[in-house]
Amino acid sequence: FVATQKLLGVESHELTYTFSPKDTLGVDIGIQGVSWSGCGSSGLDTNVVISVLPESDCEIILSITDLDQNISEFTDSVFIGSLHDWVDVQAGTYTMGRDILNPNDARQPHEVTLSKVFKIAKYETTWSQILWYLNYESGQGSISYDETNFLYINDIESFRDNNWMLENNGHYSVSLNGDSIPVSYVTYQFAVLYCNFLSRQAGLTELYDEITFEITDFTSKGYRLPTEAEWEWAARSADANDSYVYAGSNSLSDVIDTLQSKAGSIGGYQANALGIFDMTGNVKEWTSDFYGQTTVEAVTDPYIKGLYSMAAKGGGYDSLTDELFWITSADKLDAITANEDLGFRIILQNP
Repeated sequence: FVATQKLLGVESHELTYTFSPKDTLGVDIGIQGVSWSGCGSSGLDTNVVISVLPESDCEIILSITDLDQNISEFTDSVFIGSLHDWVDVQAGTYTMGRDILNPNDARQPHEVTLSKVFKIAKYETTWSQILWYLNYESGQGSISYDETNFLYINDIESFRDNNWMLENNGHYSVSLNGDSIPVSYVTYQFAVLYCNFLSRQAGLTELYDEITFEITDFTSKGYRLPTEAEWEWAARSADANDSYVYAGSNSLSDVIDTLQSKAGSIGGYQANALGIFDMTGNVKEWTSDFYGQTTVEAVTDPYIKGLYSMAAKGGGYDSLTDELFWITSADKLDAITANEDLGFRIILQNP
């Protein structure tokens, strides 16, 4: 055979091949051996299992020898796409924050320069996107519903009731709308560990220390949460002249359902000028920054280290005030918080 596999929406894929050679009369004559090469793997075995990394485009050559010493060669071309849709964000300088008195955490205006390009996920991370990680950690015995565990997912019955996630003997699957519903009930630490997991599986650099949960590498290629400054720059469509109150609009109803009582499908409302959806509303989003006082001085590539009280951006459907939906505002949340309207989106550093 010659097969072409194009797999989009997965971060990795395991290819398994089975063979049943038959003679001209259709009688099974058995296999003596199989050799293969390609996609960064090679071997000699009748059981061929090959793991292909994300964003790979490769060719596998299979050579099969049957018990009659006949040798047959087959080719399988494989393309593995990305789990996330990405939007390119250019470097630039802008005024972060908003010059207005606001009791709900609007940041003081100050000049920020972001010196590096990055890619940001077009949509908030969904339940289906974390399945690979959940099932991996479940196999390692790391999943817990105890608040002291950094892989804590709060109120599992709630998302079961909403038909987003199913669990059976430690194996997770998504039901109904899980492909399009943003993940919630996850702690800051869960989001960090998910990012490191994606980097590890893709052969990239893990950007976080898993004890302090701080970013330790800003130069290597890998996955992480945006800093607060990166998040706001992306919400402003990487445009220093963007003065919208919300991401892409001055009208809240353009970007969220103001009557929403639970997380809705991603991409359901107006995107900003860069084509990024739901940076206002749906679920509020963890950033990598400790919630600290912002400076009024000009800064380059700011990052506020820390843990416990983290900055979340964008507002969630359960946010109580309009100001929390402003792109210039930030919510102060304990890192172990796991609310029903709290999720995240990721960036690809040094793409």
